Amino acid sequence: MRLAVVALLPLLAAAQPKPLRLAIAGLNHGHVTGFLTAAAQRHDVELAGVWDPQPELRAKYAARYHLAPDLFYADLGKMLDEVKPEAVATFTDTAAHAEVVEAAARRHITVMMEKRGAGAGNEARVRAIWRSGNRQL
Repeated sequence: MRLAVVALLPLLAAAQPKPLRLAIAGLNHGHVTGFLTAAAQRHDVELAGVWDPQPELRAKYAARYHLAPDLFYADLGKMLDEVKPEAVATFTDTAAHAEVVEAAARRHITVMMEKRGAGAGNEARVRAIWRSGNRQL
């Protein structure tokens, strides 16, 4: 019986779903702390990369959550191209949501955000992306 169980281990391991490769875009929205705390406790999510244009915020969250410095990016496009996430959770201010949606949509990456893009200009940009067939919101 033991031999049969040992022989099945590779098959059982292969049957386990791979974790979702998730990137974070923006660190200035307060909800990111709860999100990072929850993600650290999950086995079905892999933090693939974190983008924020502000070096102080990148340093703050790297230290607070003991995250490797190479996980952080100052350039959103570079992060998306290098880490190839399956989804992006957006924690920017609402004015920057459209920038994240546009960058992710060009790469066919699903985007999660709290608000679609408060403000008339942002809302219009996000809706235009949606109508263009990039339905990853």
